[in-house]
Amino acid sequence: MLEIINESACGSGATKVKTPLLLQQDYTPAFALDFMLKDLNLAKKKVLTPQ
Repeated sequence: MLEIINESACGSGATKVKTPLLLQQDYTPAFALDFMLKDLNLAKKKVLTPQ
């Protein structure tokens, strides 16, 4: 399934990098939660700010 995704329009650099790790069942975090929280707060601020 991952090979199909990687070779289709849905594939991306991220899916191609993550595929070997997923196949090895390596779920080591690669993105700090602090950065995710920052991004979510930016998105929330954008949605709640009147245009």
